[in-house]
Amino acid sequence: MLAVRAAISTFEAFSSQTSSNVVETAIGQHAIPNRETLDKLLRYETTFDKAINRALDRLERLQRIRRQLVPPH
Repeated sequence: MLAVRAAISTFEAFSSQTSSNVVETAIGQHAIPNRETLDKLLRYETTFDKAINRALDRLERLQRIRRQLVPPH
């Protein structure tokens, strides 16, 4: 049982080291933007999301109006 625990702790240490190195490398290579860039991206995403929702609401409203104006066959 002791050998299993030792193997698990060795694996966990290696795993955390590897993931930490991957994150550091990704940040260093600009694959992960810094905090200010992420904040800006989130603001842009929010702006686009609101614009899309407004356009969709307008489209649905215009479609409802159009259905009411078309005489039934």
